[in-house]
Amino acid sequence: MNLFNERLLSEEEKKQIASAVEAAEANTSGEIVVCYVGQSGRYRWVFAAAALLGVFAGTLLSLAVHWGSWSFSAWNLLLWQSISAFALLSLFQFSALRRLLISKIELATRAHASAVRVFMESGVMRTRDRTGVLIYVSVFEHRVEIIADQGIHHIVGNGYWDQQVAAIILGIRAKKAGPALCAAIAEIGSKLAANFPPRADDTNELPNQPI
Repeated sequence: MNLFNERLLSEEEKKQIASAVEAAEANTSGEIVVCYVGQSGRYRWVFAAAALLGVFAGTLLSLAVHWGSWSFSAWNLLLWQSISAFALLSLFQFSALRRLLISKIELATRAHASAVRVFMESGVMRTRDRTGVLIYVSVFEHRVEIIADQGIHHIVGNGYWDQQVAAIILGIRAKKAGPALCAAIAEIGSKLAANFPPRADDTNELPNQPI
């Protein structure tokens, strides 16, 4: 069963998330950014592996059908290999099948690396008080990452973020990604507000809309 819908959020849920971020940030100088991607890695080698498996399977099928027959030829062998490779490549368009060839460690590593890159490039790590929090969801990898800047991270620690990640994943499994993300935003907003109340000269440093 695919726990992560390929179209993770509806347009209405995106609006709800933006409103949740705005409401959370109204009570704190901290910043919350939600980012979700179709996949964190390209995994081109998977398609190469599928093609090779197809060629191998086609070779075996050709030998099984034509071995010892006058009809066996290099052309027949190539035809079987091509058909088998095309069939496997077509099947591996489905993300659930592609994941079968990729280790959980590689999926987690790619998702984490991508989340760190977004954290750095989107400006979450450059807020004035170093209190930015990124909620990152990677659909293909079935991964949720929360990366918090040092201002808030050293106060709450890894255990707190792990709890929020677990709650979001439960919501996604229940096909309630939007509500789960909104609940996590509200909870993280409360934690930020308790430690970093708003300042008189606060500005909205990062977008509220999911990226």
